[in-house]
Amino acid sequence: MDTGRRGFLIVEVFRGVFVTSLVFLTVTLVPMLSTMMLIMVPLPICFFFTKLGRIKGSLVFVLSLLIAGTVEYAVAVHTSVTILFTLGALGIVLSETMKRDLSIGWTVSIAAFAGLFVMAAILIYNNILYGKLPWDQIYAYVSSVVQENIKLYGQLDFSSEQMQYIKENSGKIARILTYAFPSLSLISLSVIILVNVLICRTLLKVSTPGNPDFGDLSLWKASDYLIWLVIVSGASVMIPLSWIKFTALNFLLLCLFIYFLQGIAIIEFFFKRKNAPFYLRFLVYFLIMIQQYLMFFVVAAGLFDLWIDFRKTPAPTKNLNP
Repeated sequence: MDTGRRGFLIVEVFRGVFVTSLVFLTVTLVPMLSTMMLIMVPLPICFFFTKLGRIKGSLVFVLSLLIAGTVEYAVAVHTSVTILFTLGALGIVLSETMKRDLSIGWTVSIAAFAGLFVMAAILIYNNILYGKLPWDQIYAYVSSVVQENIKLYGQLDFSSEQMQYIKENSGKIARILTYAFPSLSLISLSVIILVNVLICRTLLKVSTPGNPDFGDLSLWKASDYLIWLVIVSGASVMIPLSWIKFTALNFLLLCLFIYFLQGIAIIEFFFKRKNAPFYLRFLVYFLIMIQQYLMFFVVAAGLFDLWIDFRKTPAPTKNLNP
């Protein structure tokens, strides 16, 4: 029995290394899929860390990183192993928080702040190593992203006037995005974590029943007190002091993101209530993702739910609010 179990665990470790390395190498070697697969990097780590335990799960993570790093060095590509390490470490954090039977809000928040802490540590390390201040590193990164987007817009059907306006204001756009970088990073991490949590929960229900259960997420609702933070941060953005505007802008963006999630929960509630087919759900969520103005309607739905109560159903009191 012990020999058979040991052999089974060894096979599971190799399977974990194979799957995780495949995800890592796809990010490294396939540029067309790299952005999409980056979002999924924490998933195999979270799954195998939960299924195999801490020691064997860590072994899967380390061996997969070594394989990805070796291949990256051999083919001389420029994908940073640091990114794979950061997102993979998020998978470990997710696994540990999901074992604690926390609410979905706390699970995502803890993992997102852990990821933000790792990013801050990397910036400080680069500051020590290269003598470049964290804020200058962020501005340089944001500026490069803005320039890449300008090149992309040049290939699309944009008028010359629009392109000229974007180019003339590229510096201002970069500065605004730099000011909002903390909240935008936290939002991006939260989206990545939420996607991985929901997929990992589904996979674990098949292989490890009952681990974890967040309840009916279509009834999820933010705290009623959050509206005061929206009001205060929205008003503070108008104060002509840079550090106050900087802080208020980041808090405002985070609040709007939370209300966006509440708006998504409202949409999902009505989909479930009407037994909407999969293709209709996919179409609606796809349109929300590609049409930015639809996001404002979703945010508005989450915000006004405080007074209108679209679902007309009391949210469960058991650990649903973040």
